[in-house]
Amino acid sequence: ESPHKEKLLSLESLLKESEESIHNVTTQKGEMEKELGILSAVDLSFSRTGIQNFLLEGVLQELQLKTANFLELLSSGALRLILNPTRPSKSKQGATLERIDKTVEVWAKSGFVSRSLKSLSGGEQRRVALALSLAFSELGSERSNTRSNMLVLDEPFQHLDLEGCQRATTLLKSLQFRTILLVSQAYDSGTAGIERADCVVKRDGVSSIESF
Repeated sequence: ESPHKEKLLSLESLLKESEESIHNVTTQKGEMEKELGILSAVDLSFSRTGIQNFLLEGVLQELQLKTANFLELLSSGALRLILNPTRPSKSKQGATLERIDKTVEVWAKSGFVSRSLKSLSGGEQRRVALALSLAFSELGSERSNTRSNMLVLDEPFQHLDLEGCQRATTLLKSLQFRTILLVSQAYDSGTAGIERADCVVKRDGVSSIESF
């Protein structure tokens, strides 16, 4: 019998205990890292930035839904606006910058295709801008629990074709405002559905207002 057998058995037992100890430590380490991740997420959620992002995401979802309702009427469902908050960043001057990513999904033969606002046509950009403006107005009214009887829009028919102007006019007339003031180019295709138009006419250097 080998004189080292007892020592070898002792070393093997010690090795087995060490391996079990390492396994237990590794398991505890994984559990602690998981718990740390949860605590970090909770800490971020309840920090100033986390609460702001939570509120912002809620508002953006509501704003996106309202914009979608208006875009459905303005584009027959061919346009969808997606709003996503980005993480706050610092400017060179140290100011905190918060941005909202805007992506438009345009219907094509194969389905919706994501495009940037800059890549849209003038008419598509106008439809999105008008829908977003109306959604902002509606959301602000609901959040502040106030109601205005007047809506003012600057160039709502710009870059729209005749069909686009007709859709926009129909939508505006359906809104619950007593008066809607539109600043637009005189005699464009959008004025056909307007009940009254006050035009600024300039003759011989003198400006006057004429109603039609």
